[in-house]
Amino acid sequence: MSIINSPFQLKKSQVNQLKIDKYDNISKFTSIMVDFGIDYRILEVDEDNDSYYAWLELLFNIPGITENEEKSFDINLNMLGIFECNKNALNKEDFMNMLIVNGVSTLIQISRSYITAITALSGFEKPINLPMINVFELNKIKKSKEEI
Repeated sequence: MSIINSPFQLKKSQVNQLKIDKYDNISKFTSIMVDFGIDYRILEVDEDNDSYYAWLELLFNIPGITENEEKSFDINLNMLGIFECNKNALNKEDFMNMLIVNGVSTLIQISRSYITAITALSGFEKPINLPMINVFELNKIKKSKEEI
């Protein structure tokens, strides 16, 4: 079974910040458009004799707008993940590549389920289920913005 385990592992994840602002009673509106912004930051990369470590932060901003174009809510979520990889399995460049693909993907899935749960338990009429996110496109967009 260990041959299919990735050398790249999530060691810990936690919510660093969660802020929910509700501006009105959602139930009096028939339709709310939910959009979202997403970004990530590599906060730190470290290593010891055996392993590479990285602290990755995923940032979500989720505004809700009513059919009358009034703000209904804002959700801001910052999720932190700590990742590790054995140096014998990957070099540092491959570790960094896995971080921005696999690490970001992992934190997105954790964040998606967290947002669904908190909106289900916070008085929202319907839980928010964010769509799947194309991490490759997210990385292309992020890279093109950094080149400007």
